[in-house]
Amino acid sequence: MYKPIPDVPPKGNFLKKTPFTPAEERFFRVLQEAVTDSYYLFPKVTLYEILQNTKPQEWHYLGAKSIDFMIYDKTFEPKCGIELTDCYHDNKITRERDLLKKFLLAKADIPCIHISVEDNYKARELRNIILNAKVEPIDYPKLADVIVEMVSIGHGDD
Repeated sequence: MYKPIPDVPPKGNFLKKTPFTPAEERFFRVLQEAVTDSYYLFPKVTLYEILQNTKPQEWHYLGAKSIDFMIYDKTFEPKCGIELTDCYHDNKITRERDLLKKFLLAKADIPCIHISVEDNYKARELRNIILNAKVEPIDYPKLADVIVEMVSIGHGDD
């Protein structure tokens, strides 16, 4: 349904910002070098843009969740998703969200790679990781507990 633009403009200040943390930017630059000749690299892709679900009642699992980096081949077929793991991934909620994202990608036969934040990355090593990416089995009983807990405490979005 069409919603008209409000008569009163927003009162908050809107400032431009970078899409990356410093660690993500460092990683992005090396990752771009690693994939540039064979793949396309997209940062912060939502699961809505990667996955289709035939059951509308399950769309909430996609929510506002996103993958840090998505790698596509030159025909735009997903090769793998990459989650950059930093200090913010040390808490239970974030680990559970990461597990859910990994599970959802695996259901679509898309590998999800977790790479720890480092000071330096080597493009050749990252390329080898991407080329050898495989879908890993997920512990389904554990995931079921995660989903129930996330929904019950209202942490369905990323």
